[in-house]
Amino acid sequence: MNNPATSSCTYHTIRLSGGGWSWCAWPGLDDQPPLVFLHGFTGSGRDAEGLAEAVCSGVRILSPDLPGHGGSSVIGAGMTAWVDAVGEWLKAVHGGGVHLVGYSMGGRIALRLAHRFPEEICRLTLLSTSPGISNEQERRARRQWDLEMAQQIRSKGMIHFADFWEALPILGWPRAVTRSTYCRAMGERRRLQTPEGIAMAMEWIGAGNVPDAWDLWEGLTVPTSLVVGTEDTKYTALMREMQERRPNTPLHILPQAGHCLHLEAPQALADILLQSPDGGAH
Repeated sequence: MNNPATSSCTYHTIRLSGGGWSWCAWPGLDDQPPLVFLHGFTGSGRDAEGLAEAVCSGVRILSPDLPGHGGSSVIGAGMTAWVDAVGEWLKAVHGGGVHLVGYSMGGRIALRLAHRFPEEICRLTLLSTSPGISNEQERRARRQWDLEMAQQIRSKGMIHFADFWEALPILGWPRAVTRSTYCRAMGERRRLQTPEGIAMAMEWIGAGNVPDAWDLWEGLTVPTSLVVGTEDTKYTALMREMQERRPNTPLHILPQAGHCLHLEAPQALADILLQSPDGGAH
């Protein structure tokens, strides 16, 4: 039987000044802002399938392949160029406010996008992410690691790198895969990514290669929520710190979910996303 989310998805492409873009779209009601999902490192627009099925056509969902991922063009020049490119794509495909949801790498982009283009975003939800590494020594060490990973991707290819990446304890991938068919599908897509695109993403917007954005976080004007899994101890601590710096920010901690919570617990996440910012249902 076909997955309802997959069967209702349409795939689109467009050419913009920053290159070619591809994205997935799921239909929904037109009387509320669409949900725009920005995936994580090595992901794609298809990573929103679980959310689309859980939402059950209640909200229209747009989920792009970020630069160098899926069918979208490779771009360089760092985070500012990526934010500008995503902003250009967003304005081209939707003319009004959106509910922006960013996961991990996509969350770092989403935070900066909400700061740069607040008029385009009526609500922001950040998943398993943080504003970045504030300690310069730690960021330098991470930058060196990012560059080594990029070299590994280029020299050994995506299958080897995916095996390495999924063994990292933070992902909890073996456990996640046993819980979710969405994780298995995402792992298959990860191995089909273009090595150069993924290596460029690691080089240009890896956590060690961009300045931290804690000041942007504290000055953010867009209504924002945070979501993390109980088993993602690193990002639970980081998101608690984010809430401490902006005390009125709701923090949702999903039980029995890890770093890949949109794949592991899409229904619980959808229930949060369908709430209005004040906690009520749409």
